[in-house]
Amino acid sequence: GLYYSENDDFVRAEKCFRKALSLDSHDRQAAKELAVILVNKGDDLLLVVQVLEPLLAANPTDYDSWYTLGVAYFNLGAYGKAAN
Repeated sequence: GLYYSENDDFVRAEKCFRKALSLDSHDRQAAKELAVILVNKGDDLLLVVQVLEPLLAANPTDYDSWYTLGVAYFNLGAYGKAAN
């Protein structure tokens, strides 16, 4: 997934990160990368929330993931949650 993401092939990258999470739902890197791709697409934002909330509960100082989660909430219209 990282190879495809770094080469701007986000369709293949997304597919790889989804597969990685299906094999290991605790794969932090795959979760973060998939979340960024989905937020940038404006697609499947509820999945972004489902993926990032447990990740952040386990690692509350992951500022990049907080930002991505905030953008997802904002795009979902959950402005209060986005601000937090």
